[in-house]
Amino acid sequence: MSVYFHGSFGLNRIYMSGILTALLKSPNASPEQLAVPFGYQAPFAQKYRTWLVKTGILKSSRHAELTTFGEVIWSNDPKLQNTVTKWFMHHKLTFDQENAEAWHFFVQSFLQKNRTFTKEDLQNQLAMKMMPHSDKHFRKGSPMVSLRCWACI
Repeated sequence: MSVYFHGSFGLNRIYMSGILTALLKSPNASPEQLAVPFGYQAPFAQKYRTWLVKTGILKSSRHAELTTFGEVIWSNDPKLQNTVTKWFMHHKLTFDQENAEAWHFFVQSFLQKNRTFTKEDLQNQLAMKMMPHSDKHFRKGSPMVSLRCWACI
């Protein structure tokens, strides 16, 4: 199960497409090499590789191997701009509890019960959901929960 996911790297399809293109051209490139064309450091490439996994395009953030759906997307929409591609990525991000637990919780549980809410409501419920994984990272008021909630609102 994956719960540690950096909230300050948004789901930017232009960056995702750029990292994916570079990975497929140079599968053994280091994160530093992948990030250079964007003007960033290694964490940039690592986080966008993680997005590519969480949205169902790559099988693993360690290898440049497309999923079956990733192959279809790559052959038809390498820029990740098509509406069908966006819906597929949204589906994978919000329906796969094992791979993107916080997003799954937000869409499948929290929104079903809370048609209106404050940022604090979301932070508190997300903290309660995630706390069993790590009290240090997900207790009420922790920076991890604040970053995740910022990305959701």
